[in-house]
Amino acid sequence: MSKSLVIVLFVLAALASLATGCGGDGSETSSAAGDSTGTCPEASSTTETPPSAKAAFIKEADAICVLTDQAQGDALKAFEDNNPKATADKKGQEEAVLIAGMPAVQVEAEKLAKLTPPEGDEREGGEIVDGIQQAVEKVEAEPSSILVQGSAGPFDEVAKQASEYGFEACGEPF
Repeated sequence: MSKSLVIVLFVLAALASLATGCGGDGSETSSAAGDSTGTCPEASSTTETPPSAKAAFIKEADAICVLTDQAQGDALKAFEDNNPKATADKKGQEEAVLIAGMPAVQVEAEKLAKLTPPEGDEREGGEIVDGIQQAVEKVEAEPSSILVQGSAGPFDEVAKQASEYGFEACGEPF
């Protein structure tokens, strides 16, 4: 497996797990596997989020990140087992990104969108999830955009935004 592909897949998992989302039943947090389907209300309050609510939210999102990292690792191993020489060239790396990387990031974004961010953070959470969805679409349209060494490609901006929010487990794309 090429070093750049490992970095790319790590970046994909890290970036997606940084996202937060809207939804839920109005409780402070909802489970990542919950079936709530609310929509993001416009943020009209300037109330600061209590540290404990934000910390709990970050912890729940970070748990999703860890599971995504594992899913991507498993998918990459399966891909390489079935295509031993595929990641040796750019075309094979692009295929690995599309087959082993993007599906897990998409599922992760969907799970994160179901979490209920702390009161006052709904808008920012929605923007991060939207940013991940847009980055996934860009990578699916042009897989080579994620293979640029030293860059997270379409995920650069959303990674910065998520890091500034305070996520820990996947706060750094590399």
